[in-house]
Amino acid sequence: MSTYYSYIYEDTRNAQCLEVKEGNIVYNSISNPSTTNKLRANKHEGYFDFDYKINKYHIISAKYTFTDNCHHSDNDQQLYRRYQPEQTPLLISREGHNHYDVIEHTASVFYQMRCRKWHLSSEATYNTYSEKNRYSYNESQGYSTDNVLNNFRHSFLFSMEVDREIVNVGNLKTGCRVFHRKYKSDNVNSDEVFDSKQNRVKLYFNISRRFSNKLSGNIGLTMEHIRSKSPSYDNEKQIIWGGNITLLYGQWGDKFRFDINYKSTTSYPMLYHL
Repeated sequence: MSTYYSYIYEDTRNAQCLEVKEGNIVYNSISNPSTTNKLRANKHEGYFDFDYKINKYHIISAKYTFTDNCHHSDNDQQLYRRYQPEQTPLLISREGHNHYDVIEHTASVFYQMRCRKWHLSSEATYNTYSEKNRYSYNESQGYSTDNVLNNFRHSFLFSMEVDREIVNVGNLKTGCRVFHRKYKSDNVNSDEVFDSKQNRVKLYFNISRRFSNKLSGNIGLTMEHIRSKSPSYDNEKQIIWGGNITLLYGQWGDKFRFDINYKSTTSYPMLYHL
């Protein structure tokens, strides 16, 4: 069993002075030393995991990780701005605020069983991700905005694989992989909502065999069913077939090797990219 926790706190304040001029004419200037950029950040992260051996055949493991990353920044300025050379400079106040918060939790359970010529492994993982970003800016002589963007993701993964050695046949490996993901993004100001779902079910098997000390090979087949739903398409379904075949011949140790290999598969981003 092991556990870990980390906390980082940051508080930064910067004073800023600015002068933009053309010749002897100053168009923009910030001379007030109280003009500041402030940043406050808090980050919590940690994990907890353990392994438990039930007996010599069965092992169970579990792991939980979390991250809470929060940033808040303020940018307050007072500046003098001149649009025309003959114009009297205007005193302009600008305020910018940004609040960004990301919270992520992942919980996993693993199981392994070894008994004689059987080997079974299984995994179940649940992940939830929440991102909130609010940005506001206001200028006394012009532009202003207040924008709130929220992103949420929930995903679940289950996989199981069985490995069995069969006399006069070879090594048989078969398994399944089930993945579900739900993603939602909304913009509070524009009432825009993007909502998508995806389910993937993958079945596969592979047989490998050593025919002699010099010749070995394997062959496998994969079938994956994908069902997706989003504003762009409704209940799109597809089936993807894949496979592999390999033939390996070796002679005189590592001095001579001959390989024939074909493989067709589908890869996906890691969990934190989804």
